[in-house]
Amino acid sequence: MENNCPNCGRKLSIFYVKQECDKCGCNLLYYDMENRMEEDAKQAKQEYDRLYALINRILGPLIRHQQKQEAKKQAKNGGKQEKTTEETPSE
Repeated sequence: MENNCPNCGRKLSIFYVKQECDKCGCNLLYYDMENRMEEDAKQAKQEYDRLYALINRILGPLIRHQQKQEAKKQAKNGGKQEKTTEETPSE
């Protein structure tokens, strides 16, 4: 991190913990926040796309395998769908 004020360029100490610059009053914490948020959004989208691609590579064959099994079951049943019954707890 730079030790200068981004607005006026004043040199700040390493231990300067105030939120605003003493010389110009610039808010050091929120200076240029919109650009940082846009960059963060771009980075998050890239990370999401990489994760989504990884999940598709892992789960894609599994889903296709399950779909093939369901198609075989339907072919055996003559194209009829199986009835699903929900079990109700007995009292």
